[in-house]
Amino acid sequence: MRATVSDPLGARWWRGDLIHQGDHVYTSGEILRFPLDPPEGNWLLFVHAQTNLDTVGQQHVAFRPASIPFRDLFDVLPPGASLRVPEAFVE
Repeated sequence: MRATVSDPLGARWWRGDLIHQGDHVYTSGEILRFPLDPPEGNWLLFVHAQTNLDTVGQQHVAFRPASIPFRDLFDVLPPGASLRVPEAFVE
């Protein structure tokens, strides 16, 4: 089993093997990391199964990564400087 994630522009963002964990559950040994500011639109997760048996069900699902709120550092940084720090990061 393999999985592929494509961004809204159709470019492959990630591909990895899925490891059988039992009871129809598969996981990846890698963490899927999205950009802090992902492109707007539907991302696609495709699952690729190689089998001699007939498969039933959808082979892909569309999703949108959750947006990340950023700290407003306008008053802290010098003019012209830009730094995007997620609000979840503590000082």
